[in-house]
Amino acid sequence: MVLAAVLLGMTVPLPASADPSNAMRLNRLDYQANQQITVTYTTTRSSSRNWVGIYADPGNGPVNDQYLGGSLNWKYAPGASGRISIPASGLRAGAYVAYYLHNNGYTWLANPVKFRITNAARTPTGSMSLDRFDHPAGTPVSVTYRTSRPTPRNWVGIFTDPGNGPVNDRFVGRATKWAYAAGSSGRLTIPTDGLSPGHYVAYYLYNDGYRRMASPLKFRILPSTAATTLKVMSFNTKGAATRVTDGPTKATKFIASSGADVVALQETEGYFARNLARTLGWYYHQGTRSVGIISRYAITQTFGPMLDDSGIGVRLSLGAGKEAVVWSVHLHAGNYGPYNACFKGMTPAQIEDIERNSSRRVMQINEPPRVP
Repeated sequence: MVLAAVLLGMTVPLPASADPSNAMRLNRLDYQANQQITVTYTTTRSSSRNWVGIYADPGNGPVNDQYLGGSLNWKYAPGASGRISIPASGLRAGAYVAYYLHNNGYTWLANPVKFRITNAARTPTGSMSLDRFDHPAGTPVSVTYRTSRPTPRNWVGIFTDPGNGPVNDRFVGRATKWAYAAGSSGRLTIPTDGLSPGHYVAYYLYNDGYRRMASPLKFRILPSTAATTLKVMSFNTKGAATRVTDGPTKATKFIASSGADVVALQETEGYFARNLARTLGWYYHQGTRSVGIISRYAITQTFGPMLDDSGIGVRLSLGAGKEAVVWSVHLHAGNYGPYNACFKGMTPAQIEDIERNSSRRVMQINEPPRVP
């Protein structure tokens, strides 16, 4: 049995720009070997031994919160929030990724952030700035640029973060929005209509290609007004989509094309909600076994897990002080009434007696919600 519950119009207001509970940002996405990698972080799972590790990309960074290999550089990130600097010295030119990890272990506290080390010969030949970090939905992104290599077809592309922006000056996927940035300097605006609230990154690229002209810049799109509707989908992933060919890719494409704002997931095997959210660039709350929730909107509070990981919940910020509470529930399958009626021929009285006295679902349903 699957249940997703939605409550709109909660009375406790939150700012429209509420951040997710755990987050990590770098001050830039291109560094030279003599520079410091500045990391800003925040978490609800503070520890004196939380840490940030730097790994090659692709490389041996932790997968499914498991150790694969040692980091190249690292530093502790203590407390609920802060800023640290990790030297880029010793790192060769190439692609890297920073992981924010919990308590001397390998549990991810936030989405990893990719960046690049450049050498003198590969230093970007221009600069780019945005008018601001937060953009209400529908507000154009204003970009100011300058370069010593002008062409009529230099361009600025907007990609989701994390997403399919170019890696090592090579095409990975198409930009969500883009505009030409002709000449040695100028200012342009890129519309954000059609872009969902979330995290994005702008790239300044050379001559219809994918060579970077400047360090990419991250920004957010926020709800301009409170959402009046919320499209919620419940999705049983059948063993984390492992029972079909290329299941994770198919599940990701299905969710992306569904138009759902929030997805209540079941049978995630304790990791699939997290993986889907990281691929989509969404927020998530991952249960220990079956249930999980992923959302386009920032998660500001989590609930549960309930008995046997049968349910978890989240509070979402929908903008302008509006909130929604969503639960994903996956009750125990043993002694399931419809199965007993269809396959065992039980009478209604027999089914009700088993539900009351033998079914673990009744215990799960009656358990009071766990609110932090």
